[in-house]
Amino acid sequence: MDRQKSTRDVDPGEAARSFLDEEAPDLVARAAERHRVVVVVHFVGELREVPLQRWRQRVDRLIAAGADAIQIDVMDGHFVPSITFGPLVVEALRRVTALPLEAHLMVANPEIHVVELVEAGVETIIVHVETAPHLHKVLADIRTAGGRTGITLNP
Repeated sequence: MDRQKSTRDVDPGEAARSFLDEEAPDLVARAAERHRVVVVVHFVGELREVPLQRWRQRVDRLIAAGADAIQIDVMDGHFVPSITFGPLVVEALRRVTALPLEAHLMVANPEIHVVELVEAGVETIIVHVETAPHLHKVLADIRTAGGRTGITLNP
């Protein structure tokens, strides 16, 4: 009986190479032409669907696949229904990789978390515009703590 591959059966390196070789060049060319911008492809792996005991193995596979960074989805159960990782997990991950870590904050009050995440080892923090009424202050706090900033919109 044929079984459809689940996302857990897919090698992240194989998937990334396939995308970068086959789909990305056309997408980048179309975006650059349409919007007259320079597009930089940044390969970032993420660990949300991987059991904690297999993170070291997944990090090694992401490095071998050419990942530029690892993204950690931080969720508080308020902005999104799931609860995921915090600073203690970031500290543990920092000990197993030298790759830059970026945190995608899907939390109701990002200002509560940003300094602690930078101190735990996150280089870039991505904040949802909808969660920060004073976004400029949150971004300034991240930069003051020594981090890089990013913003995103909830689609």
